[in-house]
This record gives sequence, C-alpha cells and structure tokens, in this order.
Amino acid sequence: MAPTTVEIDRMLSVKEAAALIGMKGQTLDKWRMQGNPAAPAFVRIGRSCRYKLSTLRAWMDNQQDRHSNHQEAA
Repeated sequence: MAPTTVEIDRMLSVKEAAALIGMKGQTLDKWRMQGNPAAPAFVRIGRSCRYKLSTLRAWMDNQQDRHSNHQEAA
C-alpha cells in the first residue's frame, strides 16, 4: 500500500527527525542556530521547530557521498 499524503508530509519533532537521520537533536539545533545551508529545511510553528518527513527523506537522498573524499583501491 502506498503512503498517503498525510504520512509523507507528517511533521516530526526535532527528536523524531534526529532519530530518523541518525543524529542527535543537539546537532539539528546547532545547525539551525548557525543557519547551516547544508542542514535539512525546517518549519517553525510558534516556538517549536518541525521537520516534514518528505523533506528529510529528500535531504537524506541528497547526502549520499556528498562530502566523501574516499577513493576505492583499484
């Protein structure tokens, strides 16, 4: 069964978003405070920050080998 629009655009808390991408919530907080352009986009609702599930998935897809200088042995 395909996910519904509600599931795809579900809003995640910082803690949930961090768990999904395998980082600490403190890292996401730091990135937001620093205005890190490589950080995933977020939505501010009042004083709370939320992350769209679809945005996080797209961000993770774009992170593949983005900053790796690793070269495989021939």
